[in-house]
Amino acid sequence: MRLPQLEQYVTDDELSFSTDFKHFSFQVPAARVCNPAEERQSLELAFSGSDTFLVVNSCRLLYRQLEVQAEFDAEISPEDRQAAFNADCSVNGIPYRLSGAYTPGRWLTVTGSYG
Repeated sequence: MRLPQLEQYVTDDELSFSTDFKHFSFQVPAARVCNPAEERQSLELAFSGSDTFLVVNSCRLLYRQLEVQAEFDAEISPEDRQAAFNADCSVNGIPYRLSGAYTPGRWLTVTGSYG
C-alpha cells in the first residue's frame, strides 16, 4: 500500500498551551486533517495533556475501507520514567480494549480484550 502525498491534505486546528516553566499543559479541542478530493481520507482528533497525563478524548480515522475510532488516556510519571495507559477503540466496528504500562528502554506490557 502506497501512502498518498502530503500536499493533497488540508488541516484545521485549535491549540492552547500554557506553562509556569516547571509544568506545562496543552489542549487541542479540535484538529482535522483531510484530503478534500477524497471522501474517505480524514483524521479528526481532540486531546489534552500535561507533563503528567495525556487524554485523547476522540479520534476518528477514515482511510479507504478502514474506519478507526478511539479514546485513550495515560498517566505519566516523570520521576519513574514510566506511563500507564488505557485505550478503547474500534476498527471497522470491531471493539478493542487495551491497557498497559511502558518504561522507555526497559519494557512494554499490553493486555487486551482478546488476550
